[in-house]
Amino acid sequence: MKKINTKLDLEQFKEFKRIGVLSLSNYLWKNRDFWEKQKISFLKNNIKNPDVKYAGVKKEKINKKIVNLKVFLEKIEKDSPLLQAAYLPKIKEKIVAWEALAACLEGADEDFSAMSKKLFGVPEPQIFREAVGEVRKNIKKSITGGKGEENQSALEVAAVFPEVPDDLINSKNLPPAVDIKKVRHSLEEEFPGIFELIHNLKNEKYNAREIAKLFTIALKKISITDWDVEVRYNGRGAISVDVAEKKVFIPSQRVLRGNLLGSLLIHEVGTHLVRARNGSESPLLLLGRGLDHYETAEEGIATVREQAVRNKIEDFEGLDGYLAVSLALGMDGKPRNFRQLYEVIQPYLYWRFVKKGYQTALTKSKNWAWYRCLRVFLGTSGLTPGACYTKDIIYRAGNIKIWNLIKQNPESLKKFNIGKFDPTNQAHLKIIKNLGL
Repeated sequence: MKKINTKLDLEQFKEFKRIGVLSLSNYLWKNRDFWEKQKISFLKNNIKNPDVKYAGVKKEKINKKIVNLKVFLEKIEKDSPLLQAAYLPKIKEKIVAWEALAACLEGADEDFSAMSKKLFGVPEPQIFREAVGEVRKNIKKSITGGKGEENQSALEVAAVFPEVPDDLINSKNLPPAVDIKKVRHSLEEEFPGIFELIHNLKNEKYNAREIAKLFTIALKKISITDWDVEVRYNGRGAISVDVAEKKVFIPSQRVLRGNLLGSLLIHEVGTHLVRARNGSESPLLLLGRGLDHYETAEEGIATVREQAVRNKIEDFEGLDGYLAVSLALGMDGKPRNFRQLYEVIQPYLYWRFVKKGYQTALTKSKNWAWYRCLRVFLGTSGLTPGACYTKDIIYRAGNIKIWNLIKQNPESLKKFNIGKFDPTNQAHLKIIKNLGL
């Protein structure tokens, strides 16, 4: 197929942006000061569950957005088959996102949870059981071989954590060393400048401003000049990328050791930013924002590359998020609300931090468990067992999905950075092929 050198969706993409593309996660994370006050009250046991409040958007505005998207949908149905294939599923996805926001603001937890499942899917029973098996395996080691607080904390986790059959312990099939080398080699070829930065990183801690400086240098290494790196005060704990604003946000309290910083440069810059840049420069502008449901694969590609940079895989990525969502939904037969999930996640994290030798294991585990539960119940009241925000499953699901793809088709590595699409999705691959990419 000959490559197309003109922009096929100038008008369509302009209309798509004009209607108002909702980033549900970014919206739900607004009002961080409120969440911080809730955390303090919760951890002091002044409240049983968070007293959730979400910033208001008038229902009329949401309804108008949905109507406008449906009108846009009808217009796209008259376009070429290629544009229909790209835009129709994306518009439908955005309608669901606005409907999810409406459910959130109405306090309709189960409706919001149902919309979340449409957007991000649900945990797979086999992956959940294997994840539990991974935790159970390590708990057993601490119970039989650990001493003092490690042993005691492991016993406490064992008492609240789900059971799985013995044959699921040690059952995961991690990628072989040859596949890890293939990914690393492809990255070294594509990003020699970033790898030069990585090789020069010291095994020491870097603060937020130092991290921001290195991200800025990495952008220059790959000729991205229209993005900014910003240190965000009172921000979330994770480094994040905003494609619409063309900004990388570094939380002001973020501290990273050199080895983790190197893998994050490939995750954020070499994957999220480069896929956005290349997609925007392709014949289909929508590839710069993302085809429908691309996020699981995108996070899978990003985390696979992180693992390849570290040259080491002890487990698939995203264990904690996958477990937390699965436990909230009741994959073990016990749907949980915010407090009930916290009472499983906090001792689990405490045991992990004790095992790692943290002096502040108790405080750290309480803060991290709060944050994890907040991510899982974002968009809901936190009171309805089993009603949650399922987005955090995409990291582990995506990591497994992309490693499986590399095993089956190593040549797929060459197309990962074409734009924001899912290389395991046949409809997406057909679009890429028809674009001549």
